[in-house]
Amino acid sequence: MDKSTRPTKQIETPNKFTVVVKTYATAREFEMIQQCYMAGASMKLVGKTPQIDNFDPKSDFEAQKKTIEMLVVSINGSTDNLVNVMLDDMPKEDYDVIMGELNELSGKKKALESTQP
Repeated sequence: MDKSTRPTKQIETPNKFTVVVKTYATAREFEMIQQCYMAGASMKLVGKTPQIDNFDPKSDFEAQKKTIEMLVVSINGSTDNLVNVMLDDMPKEDYDVIMGELNELSGKKKALESTQP
């Protein structure tokens, strides 16, 4: 599918930001987001089982920025500086709405739910 015809959807935030997002993450986008997490993790073997030994919390922030970069198409009709607009201009309440949607699209929500008891 051509990038220009990729399906999108519009989200209206509580404070009236209009955000257009892609309706799914491609495998490449998913892997690029996951690389941000893995770059901040160190692994060790316990027996034959790999375990996360250390995790740098900055990698979560980098993954959030990569998710915005990959999946947000426009904010209030503009395609300029999307990451900065979301982080610097948007109220946290609106940011949380959009990130909740993006996390679902990028598979983060499913990954988090699968680790819950």
